[in-house]
Amino acid sequence: MDSVESIKKHILQKVSIETVIGEYVSLKKMSGRLVGCCPFHDENTPSFVVFSDHYHCFGCGVHGDVITFLREHRGYGFIEVLKILAERLGLDTGALNPKGEDQSSWKKKLLVSQIYNIANKFFVQSLKSTEGKEALEYLQNRGFSKKQIDEFGFGWAPRAKDSLCQYLLKSGYTADQIAECSLGNFFRGRGVDFFQSRVLIPIRGSRGDLLAFGGRAIKGETPKYKNSRYDKKKVLFGLDKARDTIKAKGRAIIVEGYMDALSLWAGGFEEAVACQGTSLTLQHIKSVEGLTSFVYLVFDGDVAGRSANFKLLEHALQFTRLSFKVVLLPEGSDPDTYIREKGKESFDKILKQAVGLLDFTISSRLKSLGEEHAPKIINEEFIPWLRQVEDPIVKSYLLKKISTYTGVSEHLLIASSKVSSLQKSSFFQEDIKKSALEDPSPAIYDLIGHLFFAQPEDIRGTQLPTRIRKCYTSAAGWDELIEKLLTQLENNESPGKNDLLELGSGNNLIFHDFLQDLLAQRKAFLCSSRSQQIHRGVQALRKDIVTKCIKDLKSQVVTSRFESEEDMFLWKKVANEVTNLTKELDEIDLENL
Repeated sequence: MDSVESIKKHILQKVSIETVIGEYVSLKKMSGRLVGCCPFHDENTPSFVVFSDHYHCFGCGVHGDVITFLREHRGYGFIEVLKILAERLGLDTGALNPKGEDQSSWKKKLLVSQIYNIANKFFVQSLKSTEGKEALEYLQNRGFSKKQIDEFGFGWAPRAKDSLCQYLLKSGYTADQIAECSLGNFFRGRGVDFFQSRVLIPIRGSRGDLLAFGGRAIKGETPKYKNSRYDKKKVLFGLDKARDTIKAKGRAIIVEGYMDALSLWAGGFEEAVACQGTSLTLQHIKSVEGLTSFVYLVFDGDVAGRSANFKLLEHALQFTRLSFKVVLLPEGSDPDTYIREKGKESFDKILKQAVGLLDFTISSRLKSLGEEHAPKIINEEFIPWLRQVEDPIVKSYLLKKISTYTGVSEHLLIASSKVSSLQKSSFFQEDIKKSALEDPSPAIYDLIGHLFFAQPEDIRGTQLPTRIRKCYTSAAGWDELIEKLLTQLENNESPGKNDLLELGSGNNLIFHDFLQDLLAQRKAFLCSSRSQQIHRGVQALRKDIVTKCIKDLKSQVVTSRFESEEDMFLWKKVANEVTNLTKELDEIDLENL
């Protein structure tokens, strides 16, 4: 396996800097040199020169090699750039992979990338064929020019059931490899394409690598949209193309579907990206954080209230440098139809009428159920949500906003949140469970690992399943996977020998990748008594939960002001709760001796 330094050296020797920079800058030959307008500053007269091994701008002075160019112009990290360029050369990038990712994993990723790129060429060629004429007319009727159709990478999946499968087989790939890419399946030796009679859109990562395809029906077939498998929670569709425009315009427009984003691009809003119908995640927001200060969320008119929920607001509040605004479309409208029917000027107008995410979230939630249900919303949604906000300044601001919209005094809201916290302090309560899937704690990681490698006899006849189920609701989103592992063991199955994708359904790709990592770390889970290790894992998880509860309760005591008899009564309840939990913590420690 090559070292990082040797990979870098090979890249600088073999990669054509003219070709790479030419993908981002329009270059022309002048006096034997390639020259273009500098991408790092505004200019009308070209002063950016590309030499055989470096570039230099005689206007602003920027200078560097091909690696520097991609880092500075595209915002990629050093290792990320090396991977991009090494993959062009077909180099082994094992030395660049995160710790634990072996060469076979790298080769698998490279193979998938190759198959996707060949499939993409097939789809594009099919669109330009006689059979693709109807699809081409469909796209043009939706307002896409021929230039945009080429630029956006549209393709066509033919009507024949096995066109792509046969094409890939003839290209030298196996049935298993095609199925692994979710591009087709094989039954009794005959292939069936995943996409048939659909307009195809390539879905790329932020650096332009092809991750999947989206297929759109053109004759009312159901489902209207089909996607090959990829992790939507980590990818904003179109960010690879929209990145520069987002920087230039100082704003990102986030819509739900890729057709929404594509139509906005065609209508002059090339700063649009799409979260692909899933809720906006922390990963989505992080991917635009360094590009702009303003994010416009454009939801379909009939789902705006549902889309702008408290979880989204919680995510947004973590990014203090970003300002989030909600764009309201007419009922029943979506960005795709709106921009095509109303045009650029009208869309510009509704962008200017955007409202703050915080105001919109609170007001739309109250309006959605009607004024008579306001007390219920305050008690069951607003108060629990306020309790989760730790920053005192943010909490104070939110209290003021909720008080303004509901008419309930800030003092009463504060008092209610204190009572609510006492009622829900027991560590078995659902309140402790976090809805966002975070990296597992060491206790959760060990417990899942030993369950994954366990045999049915390791838990048979024990109280382990019952004890695990009492604790795993606090497993920060990993409870779904723990339950699947337990169920398989109880059904006399060995999880480590089953299909990882079956275990990973739900949070599919996250769980699947996690279990793949466990398989690579199999030696770390070797032990003489699996039951004993699972028991210790349960104890460690219980200890984490109880310790956190004690910490939270003590924090309430420190920050609360006790000025009345009612306050003192609440204080006593907190003190008793802390005492009980401390005893439980001591018992756990004794059991582990």
